Amino acid sequence: MSAAPSRSVTRRVFSAAALGIGVFLTLAAGATPAAAAAHPHPADTQVRNHADSAWGGYAIERGGTTVTTTWVNPTVKCAGNVNSVWAGFDGYGTNTVEQIGIDLDCSSGQAQYLPWYEMYPRDSIYFTETTRAGDTMTATVVHNSGTSYTLTLADRTQNWSRTFHDSLSGAQDATAEVIMERLDTHVDNFGSVTFTNCQLDGKSFASYAAQSVVITHGSTQQAKPGALSGGTFKMTWLHI
Repeated sequence: MSAAPSRSVTRRVFSAAALGIGVFLTLAAGATPAAAAAHPHPADTQVRNHADSAWGGYAIERGGTTVTTTWVNPTVKCAGNVNSVWAGFDGYGTNTVEQIGIDLDCSSGQAQYLPWYEMYPRDSIYFTETTRAGDTMTATVVHNSGTSYTLTLADRTQNWSRTFHDSLSGAQDATAEVIMERLDTHVDNFGSVTFTNCQLDGKSFASYAAQSVVITHGSTQQAKPGALSGGTFKMTWLHI
């Protein structure tokens, strides 16, 4: 398996309205959207044969119709970096991605939990719902047909769900992943994150030849996945 370069931090945030994307939002009574996120979510693809690996988790070297996972947002000991948690298709040896997840953003010195989705090479799009440490999240990406995808992120604790319908020219649907990603050189201490219900097309990741990926910087392992049991694995922080 391969590694990814760090994402650039110079990319712009585009609004869904500006892109003409169909967006559907379900908010239960009492759930309040947060202010719009200002931190740009940079884009990147998983590149083979690179000195570092910015991705950690499990990847399946085949596409499909639906990839999904659930996790609980960790409490982060901030040191000024940004990590991401997501599920999606492509990017593992391809030049497109179709992903949805959250940033664990410590760039301001205090952890913020920022939801986004990304259809690379287009810029990431942040959305404004509140999510916090301890919240239970579910990310799902559906490849409808051709270049059409449906991406959903739900916060079971805050009781909201948001769905985006988007398409991407050149999307390949070649791989499926559940990933913790390093957006900077370092990985802030997130303790651990347990991913459950990791599935591709209704079957657990362990039903496929899922490959483990370790976040590394040079010779230093920064975070690594534990053994995959059915659709469950734990991602554990090791080193800044």
